[in-house]
Amino acid sequence: MKRDLERNRIKDVECIHGDKSQDMRDYAINTFKSGKTRILVATDVAARGLDVKNVVMVINYDMPKNIEDYVHRIGRTGRAGQQGYAHSFFTEDDYMIAPKLAKALKKAGQPIPEVLEKFLNMAEKNKQSQSFGNFRQRYRNKDERDRLKQETYTELKSGAGGY
Repeated sequence: MKRDLERNRIKDVECIHGDKSQDMRDYAINTFKSGKTRILVATDVAARGLDVKNVVMVINYDMPKNIEDYVHRIGRTGRAGQQGYAHSFFTEDDYMIAPKLAKALKKAGQPIPEVLEKFLNMAEKNKQSQSFGNFRQRYRNKDERDRLKQETYTELKSGAGGY
């Protein structure tokens, strides 16, 4: 993703993941904390334990598989009374987390997106039916997910959302 952003002329990007050495991860985190780097692309290695102030936005490229990880990821933004934004790519593959996501949004006083209702219905139907086994094969739409990811790159490149 870092390379994709850089190809789209977004240059102040660092990334951290499990294949990087600890020194390289520390460098990336420190440049992000200092403001030298405005965008930090991270895997779950950054989901917990990082204390970074003034994070404006978190984008979940892949939706976490459980609500606790989701809360920790988005908890990087909007700390200490500051406003922050979290965007998540939620696809049909993520439908089973929909009920817990809706509950977390309600608890936080956030609106439930209309499209999430569709996934709530799918999760409920799956609970009620054992014949839902090949759900992923019938409802997978990789082209739509890729289109949404490209729109996010375009928004970041154009300066939308604080970048």
